[in-house]
Amino acid sequence: MADAIGLSSKAAFRKDPGENATSPTGLKSYPHTPGGTDLGANDMIPFTNESLSEINEYSMDPALDGSHSAPPGEIILTNCSGTIGGHLRYCGWERPFLCAMGFEYSHSTNGSPKSLGSGAYAHLFEMDDLLQDLAYTAGERETYHANDIKARRGQIGLAKQVEDWVFSSCIFNSFKITGNPREITTEFGVIPYSLVRGSYNSGSWTAASGTATEALFKQCEIKLARRADTPGSMTTIAASGFEITGDGGMKGDDVTSESAPNIIIPVRENPFDVQLKIERPRFATAYDDQLITYIQGDTEFSAIITITGALIGGAYSYKYKLCFPSLKATSPIAVNIDGPGPLSHEWTFRAFRPLTTDPFAATEYESISLIKDSPFVMMIYNNENVNYLTEL
Repeated sequence: MADAIGLSSKAAFRKDPGENATSPTGLKSYPHTPGGTDLGANDMIPFTNESLSEINEYSMDPALDGSHSAPPGEIILTNCSGTIGGHLRYCGWERPFLCAMGFEYSHSTNGSPKSLGSGAYAHLFEMDDLLQDLAYTAGERETYHANDIKARRGQIGLAKQVEDWVFSSCIFNSFKITGNPREITTEFGVIPYSLVRGSYNSGSWTAASGTATEALFKQCEIKLARRADTPGSMTTIAASGFEITGDGGMKGDDVTSESAPNIIIPVRENPFDVQLKIERPRFATAYDDQLITYIQGDTEFSAIITITGALIGGAYSYKYKLCFPSLKATSPIAVNIDGPGPLSHEWTFRAFRPLTTDPFAATEYESISLIKDSPFVMMIYNNENVNYLTEL
């Protein structure tokens, strides 16, 4: 047998359905036990690294019996955790992003995805208040079956040549997008339910149709302005790097007498925390100085990062729009001198839910309705005509 190497590995992800349909692929309750052929065509994700693992915790008998060690213990807890990530591409990461953020509005006229023509579709993801399995509430969806739920979890498969490893009912607790001149990468923090190993159809795992083109830093346009300014008057920033982090605040270590040794479904214990860091290579322009003045004055900001790729089918391009309707600076006001070189600086902002209208609603969301007061909105332009929250 040849050695297992990363070069020959694959990763796949399929979201657990929340639809109570008559199809055999309908509603999957938590935890869902992976089937041998659940993962297959169109499920591959463009990963480059992962750190997913399962670890057992054992009981230790404290009784004093004259010996100097305890007898073998029983498994009392089994925990899974880790990350999976890779370079940002224009197709392949949509479903993990949906699970990490929580919501895509399904509606026939003003919902997501929005058909743009020529095989192009715009998807709008919002951050939901809660990420555990929940029934839809009024206004969250146009039509649905009885008992449909919002399921923001799924199974991650890893082909490791020796056998396939599948982590079941994975909750995406965090996400990170990092950009610099060399690359744009993304990483997800995951809380799986359990690990199974064996033959799980990895020979049939394939990527979705469409471009596999990598998103490049030179394709980015980064804009930051006072929230009071209109999107059309926002200043384009020549940034040397950016980082977006989202922490879901999920509590993933609760165990009951019925679930032991495994966890029950994670729930949010802290508010969703989203932050944006922007790096500037030079402290040189009037804009840099004006930005400090705004920050000292407790100014509310908004920002949008647009990453544009190749044409989809004509007039529209593969694209990411990363939108922050309300930001406040949280980093120290400082441009420090650490030697004879040019002065550089970076700013960190925390995203908040907008107290009034989202400044990007009229121009950036392709007439898709906003349902949540989301501190971060992600727009993805691709060739897939499917609502990722409701797909089977």
